[in-house]
Amino acid sequence: MKVKKLCKTYPNGFAAVNNITFGIKENQVLGLLGPNGAGKSTTFNILTMDFPASQGDVQIMNQDISRFNTQQNGNKMGLCA
Repeated sequence: MKVKKLCKTYPNGFAAVNNITFGIKENQVLGLLGPNGAGKSTTFNILTMDFPASQGDVQIMNQDISRFNTQQNGNKMGLCA
C-alpha cells in the first residue's frame, strides 16, 4: 500500500488529515498513534473506502484505491480497530 499526500477536509472546513505520506510493504503491520482528533480513524476510513479522500493518492496492490476490487482481493488485507 502506498499513501501519498493524503488529505481529508470535512464540509465544515475541519482538516482531519493533512498531507500524510507512508507506505506498507507486503506482510507488514501498520499502527497509527496520536491524540484524539489527530485523524487516525479518518485515515483508516479512507483506506477501507468508507470515506473519500479530499486529496492525495492511495494505491493498494499497485492499483488506485478507486479500482481496488474488494470482492476479489479484500481477503488479502485486514483491519483491527
